Amino acid sequence: RKPLVVITGFLGAGKTTFLRGLLEATAPYQIKADVILNDYENAYLDSETLRATAASVEPIAASCACCEGMDFLIDLSVSAASSRNELLFIELNGTADPIPLLESFTLLESKLLRAPRWHVCILDARHLGKNTSHRRLRELQLETASHFALSHSETLTSLERSTLYERIRAINPLASETTPELLAAALASLSNRMTWS
Repeated sequence: RKPLVVITGFLGAGKTTFLRGLLEATAPYQIKADVILNDYENAYLDSETLRATAASVEPIAASCACCEGMDFLIDLSVSAASSRNELLFIELNGTADPIPLLESFTLLESKLLRAPRWHVCILDARHLGKNTSHRRLRELQLETASHFALSHSETLTSLERSTLYERIRAINPLASETTPELLAAALASLSNRMTWS
Protein backbone atom coordinates (compact mmCIF):
# COMPACT_ATOMS: atom_id res chain seq x y z
CA ARG A 1 0.00 0.00 0.00
CA LYS A 2 1.24 3.43 -0.97
CA PRO A 3 0.09 6.89 0.11
CA LEU A 4 -2.36 8.91 -1.95
CA VAL A 5 -2.65 12.69 -1.65
CA VAL A 6 -5.73 14.33 -3.19
CA ILE A 7 -5.49 18.10 -3.61
CA THR A 8 -8.65 20.19 -3.82
CA GLY A 9 -9.40 23.89 -3.72
CA PHE A 10 -11.55 26.27 -5.65
CA LEU A 11 -10.49 27.90 -8.93
CA GLY A 12 -7.39 30.04 -8.48
CA ALA A 13 -6.68 28.89 -4.93
CA GLY A 14 -3.17 27.69 -5.81
CA LYS A 15 -3.52 23.92 -6.15
CA THR A 16 -0.94 23.49 -8.91
CA THR A 17 1.48 25.80 -7.09
CA PHE A 18 1.08 23.66 -3.96
CA LEU A 19 1.54 20.46 -5.99
CA ARG A 20 4.65 21.84 -7.67
CA GLY A 21 6.05 22.75 -4.25
CA LEU A 22 5.20 19.30 -2.92
CA LEU A 23 7.00 17.57 -5.77
CA GLU A 24 10.06 19.76 -5.21
CA ALA A 25 9.93 19.12 -1.45
CA THR A 26 9.79 15.33 -1.86
CA ALA A 27 12.78 15.28 -4.25
CA PRO A 28 15.49 15.47 -1.51
CA TYR A 29 13.93 12.37 0.10
CA GLN A 30 14.27 10.51 -3.23
CA ILE A 31 10.56 9.75 -3.22
CA LYS A 32 9.00 9.46 -6.65
CA ALA A 33 5.40 10.39 -7.34
CA ASP A 34 2.90 9.75 -10.09
CA VAL A 35 0.54 12.67 -10.75
CA ILE A 36 -3.00 12.78 -12.11
CA LEU A 37 -4.01 16.31 -13.02
CA ASN A 38 -7.66 17.21 -13.64
CA ASP A 39 -8.14 20.65 -15.16
CA TYR A 40 -10.61 21.47 -17.89
CA GLU A 41 -8.61 24.26 -19.53
CA ASN A 42 -4.99 23.76 -18.45
CA ALA A 43 -4.54 20.02 -17.83
CA TYR A 44 -2.06 19.48 -20.66
CA LEU A 45 -0.31 22.82 -20.16
CA ASP A 46 0.05 22.38 -16.38
CA SER A 47 1.13 18.76 -16.77
CA GLU A 48 4.09 19.86 -18.90
CA THR A 49 5.27 22.18 -16.12
CA LEU A 50 5.29 19.24 -13.67
CA ARG A 51 7.13 16.68 -15.79
CA ALA A 52 10.57 17.75 -14.55
CA THR A 53 9.74 16.82 -10.95
CA ALA A 54 7.03 14.12 -11.25
CA ALA A 55 7.81 10.52 -12.19
CA SER A 56 4.75 10.53 -14.45
CA VAL A 57 1.91 12.94 -15.20
CA GLU A 58 -1.49 11.97 -16.57
CA PRO A 59 -3.75 14.91 -17.51
CA ILE A 60 -7.53 14.64 -17.49
CA ALA A 61 -9.07 17.40 -19.57
CA ALA A 62 -12.57 16.95 -18.16
CA SER A 63 -14.54 19.69 -16.52
CA CYS A 64 -14.79 17.72 -13.32
CA ALA A 65 -13.39 14.40 -12.14
CA CYS A 66 -16.33 13.90 -9.80
CA CYS A 67 -18.75 13.46 -12.70
CA GLU A 68 -17.79 13.22 -16.39
CA GLY A 69 -14.13 12.40 -15.69
CA MET A 70 -14.75 9.94 -12.85
CA ASP A 71 -14.34 6.71 -14.84
CA PHE A 72 -11.11 7.91 -16.41
CA LEU A 73 -9.76 9.05 -13.04
CA ILE A 74 -10.60 5.73 -11.38
CA ASP A 75 -8.97 3.80 -14.25
CA LEU A 76 -5.79 5.88 -13.94
CA SER A 77 -5.77 5.45 -10.17
CA VAL A 78 -6.14 1.67 -10.43
CA SER A 79 -3.36 1.56 -13.03
CA ALA A 80 -1.13 3.57 -10.70
CA ALA A 81 -1.48 0.80 -8.09
CA SER A 82 1.05 -1.24 -10.11
CA SER A 83 3.49 1.65 -10.48
CA ARG A 84 7.00 1.34 -9.05
CA ASN A 85 6.73 4.89 -7.73
CA GLU A 86 5.97 5.46 -4.06
CA LEU A 87 3.25 8.12 -4.16
CA LEU A 88 0.19 9.16 -6.10
CA PHE A 89 -0.84 12.82 -6.16
CA ILE A 90 -4.21 13.77 -7.64
CA GLU A 91 -5.10 17.41 -8.25
CA LEU A 92 -8.82 17.86 -8.80
CA ASN A 93 -10.50 20.57 -10.81
CA GLY A 94 -11.50 23.59 -8.75
CA THR A 95 -15.22 22.85 -9.03
CA ALA A 96 -14.90 19.19 -8.06
CA ASP A 97 -17.04 17.79 -5.28
CA PRO A 98 -14.57 15.50 -3.44
CA ILE A 99 -17.21 13.26 -1.85
CA PRO A 100 -18.02 11.00 -4.86
CA LEU A 101 -14.32 10.49 -5.49
CA LEU A 102 -13.48 9.73 -1.84
CA GLU A 103 -16.43 7.33 -1.68
CA SER A 104 -15.24 5.55 -4.83
CA PHE A 105 -11.72 5.25 -3.44
CA THR A 106 -13.12 3.68 -0.27
CA LEU A 107 -15.19 1.17 -2.25
CA LEU A 108 -12.23 0.32 -4.51
CA GLU A 109 -9.65 0.15 -1.74
CA SER A 110 -8.61 -3.43 -2.55
CA LYS A 111 -7.80 -2.43 -6.15
CA LEU A 112 -6.21 0.95 -5.45
CA LEU A 113 -3.90 -0.25 -2.67
CA ARG A 114 -3.57 3.28 -1.30
CA ALA A 115 -3.04 4.05 2.37
CA PRO A 116 -3.05 6.45 3.95
CA ARG A 117 -5.32 8.61 1.80
CA TRP A 118 -4.83 12.25 2.61
CA HIS A 119 -6.98 15.06 1.28
CA VAL A 120 -5.36 18.51 1.24
CA CYS A 121 -7.68 21.46 0.70
CA ILE A 122 -6.01 24.65 -0.54
CA LEU A 123 -7.88 27.59 0.99
CA ASP A 124 -7.81 30.95 -0.71
CA ALA A 125 -7.75 33.41 2.21
CA ARG A 126 -9.33 36.08 0.00
CA HIS A 127 -12.61 34.17 -0.32
CA LEU A 128 -13.13 31.77 2.58
CA GLY A 129 -16.29 32.59 4.50
CA LYS A 130 -17.48 35.24 2.08
CA ASN A 131 -20.88 35.02 0.44
CA THR A 132 -19.82 33.91 -3.00
CA SER A 133 -21.82 31.81 -5.43
CA HIS A 134 -19.64 28.78 -4.65
CA ARG A 135 -19.31 29.21 -0.91
CA ARG A 136 -20.90 25.82 -0.11
CA LEU A 137 -18.56 23.98 -2.47
CA ARG A 138 -15.51 25.67 -0.90
CA GLU A 139 -16.73 24.62 2.53
CA LEU A 140 -17.45 21.07 1.35
CA GLN A 141 -13.89 20.74 0.05
CA LEU A 142 -12.65 21.76 3.50
CA GLU A 143 -15.14 19.58 5.41
CA THR A 144 -13.76 16.40 3.84
CA ALA A 145 -10.07 17.34 4.16
CA SER A 146 -7.49 15.74 6.43
CA HIS A 147 -5.17 18.74 5.85
CA PHE A 148 -5.46 22.32 4.68
CA ALA A 149 -3.05 24.94 3.39
CA LEU A 150 -3.62 28.68 3.18
CA SER A 151 -2.88 30.63 0.04
CA HIS A 152 -3.01 34.38 -0.65
CA SER A 153 -2.80 35.10 3.08
CA GLU A 154 0.25 37.39 3.03
CA THR A 155 -1.71 40.62 3.51
CA LEU A 156 -3.99 39.42 6.31
CA THR A 157 -3.90 41.36 9.55
CA SER A 158 -3.56 39.35 12.76
CA LEU A 159 -7.28 39.86 13.44
CA GLU A 160 -8.24 38.71 9.93
CA ARG A 161 -5.97 35.69 10.29
CA SER A 162 -7.48 34.81 13.66
CA THR A 163 -11.01 35.12 12.25
CA LEU A 164 -10.03 32.96 9.28
CA TYR A 165 -8.72 30.19 11.55
CA GLU A 166 -11.94 30.33 13.57
CA ARG A 167 -13.93 29.78 10.36
CA ILE A 168 -11.69 26.89 9.36
CA ARG A 169 -12.04 25.22 12.77
CA ALA A 170 -15.83 25.69 12.69
CA ILE A 171 -16.01 23.87 9.36
CA ASN A 172 -13.41 21.17 10.08
CA PRO A 173 -11.86 21.06 13.54
CA LEU A 174 -9.82 17.93 12.75
CA ALA A 175 -7.90 19.05 9.66
CA SER A 176 -4.21 19.79 10.17
CA GLU A 177 -2.56 22.81 8.60
CA THR A 178 0.28 21.89 6.29
CA THR A 179 2.76 23.17 3.72
CA PRO A 180 4.50 21.32 0.89
CA GLU A 181 7.59 20.97 3.11
CA LEU A 182 5.66 19.61 6.11
CA LEU A 183 3.69 17.19 3.97
CA ALA A 184 6.84 15.96 2.21
CA ALA A 185 8.50 15.32 5.58
CA ALA A 186 5.43 13.38 6.76
CA LEU A 187 5.45 11.29 3.59
CA ALA A 188 9.17 10.63 4.01
CA SER A 189 8.54 9.54 7.59
CA LEU A 190 5.97 7.07 6.30
CA SER A 191 8.53 5.67 3.87
CA ASN A 192 10.74 4.74 6.82
CA ARG A 193 7.89 2.68 8.32
CA MET A 194 6.40 1.12 5.19
CA THR A 195 7.66 -1.33 2.62
CA TRP A 196 6.71 -0.19 -0.86
CA SER A 197 7.02 -2.61 -3.72
